[in-house]
Amino acid sequence: MIQILREDHPRLYHPVDDPDYRFDLPEDAARKRILKNILADCEIFYFQQPWKRIPERPHSPHPYHQLYLTFYTGMHATALIEHYAFAWRLTGDPRWLKRARDWLRAAGKWEHSDRIEEHFYTANRYMQAFALALDLLDNALPDEEKKQATACLVEMMNRWWPDVERDRYSSDGRHHAVVDNGHFGVAALYLLGKHPDAEAWVSAVIDRFRSGVMPYGCGRDGAPGDGPSFWPWENLWLLHFADALRNVTGEDLYKTFPERLERPLKWFRYHLAPPEVIEDRLYYPENSNVISGSQLDACSVPLLRLAQEAGDAEMRDVALGDPRLGRLYRFGMGVKGTTAECMIAYAPYAYCYYDPEFRASNRKVVLQLSKKFTRMHYGETGLLRSGWDRGAVVCCVSGYKGGSAHGFMNLHMQWAGYPILKTISSEETQPVACGSLPFTGGQNEIVAFLKRLDTSASFERLRVRSIRTDHEYWLLKGTSPILVTALRRRRRGVSVMRKGERDSCD
Repeated sequence: MIQILREDHPRLYHPVDDPDYRFDLPEDAARKRILKNILADCEIFYFQQPWKRIPERPHSPHPYHQLYLTFYTGMHATALIEHYAFAWRLTGDPRWLKRARDWLRAAGKWEHSDRIEEHFYTANRYMQAFALALDLLDNALPDEEKKQATACLVEMMNRWWPDVERDRYSSDGRHHAVVDNGHFGVAALYLLGKHPDAEAWVSAVIDRFRSGVMPYGCGRDGAPGDGPSFWPWENLWLLHFADALRNVTGEDLYKTFPERLERPLKWFRYHLAPPEVIEDRLYYPENSNVISGSQLDACSVPLLRLAQEAGDAEMRDVALGDPRLGRLYRFGMGVKGTTAECMIAYAPYAYCYYDPEFRASNRKVVLQLSKKFTRMHYGETGLLRSGWDRGAVVCCVSGYKGGSAHGFMNLHMQWAGYPILKTISSEETQPVACGSLPFTGGQNEIVAFLKRLDTSASFERLRVRSIRTDHEYWLLKGTSPILVTALRRRRRGVSVMRKGERDSCD
């Protein structure tokens, strides 16, 4: 039997220094800034009204159109539900309570079914948002609204429970595994003591975390399993469930798997190349702060928590240097047929993670300048660095091993935190099977493998083999580092037909 440490609500999350769930207004400068960011987005979306239903395009000529209509609608609505619910809990402002209720009530009335291609990847976002809102709002919600939202939540969980139960001992702990099971688990923790199946649901998710997410959710060197752009979420969704589990039941997965919180910092440190001043820009250009992955404002929230757990003052300062810490993370992505935007609520977690009494560890992090990350599921990444200071040259080369493309880039170089070179496509390699998709070394290659990495006092060198070409990348170190790239066409075993010739290719 799973014990319940706290029957009252809220109980899922609390600020680091607020174990009694008082949610007092902040006194420290960092959380005052986070709260200011939270309220800024509350104002921006205040006049937007919830949709009456999920848009439907059953006969759309666009592939997966309905799937993404459903997904973006869900992402937009659930982000606002979480954001407004947390803003109200902190401030008590009735405007934010009204908006949280409006979106929660509307989403609870939408059809959540296979008929309009509802899928686990979307349904789990509703589970997290409904659970968080019900937990934070609790007595502020009329009974009828609470019953409606809870009934909708339970209906979705009953639909997807067979998937959780079937794979409860799977060793796959990558992005889809952690977001599906983690969010399902958070909802189950909210329902613990209220619904007869909640204990079985929580137990199954604990098994999945023990079997897959905690031991295998990232590589031994911290590389995200589903590719570089998933680093923020493979870690954030893990924290969502593990924190709620510890708060509600006392079971601490971090003590059993302490390395799971330490490893991702190694990957992040290699990929980080921030400028001296990070602009407060919505839709910051991809890879302008963190190469071969998402920009810093996508990563700052889980980075803050991981850095504090490790006592890593340098990475904590990087996270706190994000001027958008606490804002809604907005992808700038939409789909025809709706005004919904793909977004994620970061505010509750950014605010709760900040520890005003943080103490840095005396342990010094010592790493080689260059490294290959080869344990990702779909590809590999090689990093060449001239140094660890903010004025360093950083060259990132990503290779793709086949399967579904999950955010892998190509050749990307930064200097002093600013992009210098990104993608030089080659006419001879177009078109390719899945469109004009640039990959390793400026070539429009689909498959590439990282080979030998050589390091010395004067240079760092990485070799890459792809289908059409071989590559070499030389980073010559010194006061003024120089990047040299070399490309050699491989023998292709074909004869080139000239215009008018009838001979076929070999």
